[in-house]
Amino acid sequence: MGGFRPCMSSHTLFLGEIRHANDFEKRCMMCGECIIDVFESMCPISRCPKHMLNGPCGGSRNGKCEVYPELDCIWFLIYNRLIERGKVLLYKKIQEPKDWSKSLEMRRILE
Repeated sequence: MGGFRPCMSSHTLFLGEIRHANDFEKRCMMCGECIIDVFESMCPISRCPKHMLNGPCGGSRNGKCEVYPELDCIWFLIYNRLIERGKVLLYKKIQEPKDWSKSLEMRRILE
């Protein structure tokens, strides 16, 4: 397995990394229904700007994100890791819609 250490889901409501003072990198959307155990320790909700849950959007090209072309598409990364691990059938499993009422993600009313 090399240096890979699987990360188990924890149904967390906050997870981030401090990069510098007042500079945080969000690692979790705090959805309350963690699925990183299904996707080889990678969260498609937090890593995809469109929060795609069942594969890439139609705009990804050559393994790159449509919204941020400098980033690899998370679904491209997930697919490749599932192939490496012999678990590609998990890629085809449909994920149920999230119950966002469990999320503690900050919200505001737009007027």
